[in-house]
Amino acid sequence: MPPQIRHYGIINNGKVKLLNLPLYKKNIDSLEGKRIEFTIKEVHEFPTPDQHAYYRGAVIETALQAECFGGWTNDEVHKELADLFLGTDIVVRVVRKDGTVIAKTRRDVPSTADLSKKEMTAYIDKCIMFLAAEGIEVHTAEMYKLNKYRTVTTTEK
Repeated sequence: MPPQIRHYGIINNGKVKLLNLPLYKKNIDSLEGKRIEFTIKEVHEFPTPDQHAYYRGAVIETALQAECFGGWTNDEVHKELADLFLGTDIVVRVVRKDGTVIAKTRRDVPSTADLSKKEMTAYIDKCIMFLAAEGIEVHTAEMYKLNKYRTVTTTEK
């Protein structure tokens, strides 16, 4: 299979502005006379490392300190919140040979790594609101960025 060449750009006023025009021109020259396929789609912006760190380090860790999650692990709290706010029920209908139909429901929960940056923000906000309703206060991301809650270990001499 020939290599797939991907180029990125921005559309302004109905015109495509490529981010690396010299590379685009080089690739176009290498495909001279050949049939091509051209697809334009919006770039999927994955959640940032900061979002994942805040979710795991602030939201989940704060939840673990609450009495209602006593004895739970990080993964158990994450699975519960993800199921609650990201999960969707999917109904699968199975038709047997005799013509009877069986409907089964299964729960589909996507990974937070597959969310977009915007979806991850909405998910974190839902988790924080849920925890607040349970009396659990999660500090803002800015507080963590400013190192207001950093753990410092010192050794006595």
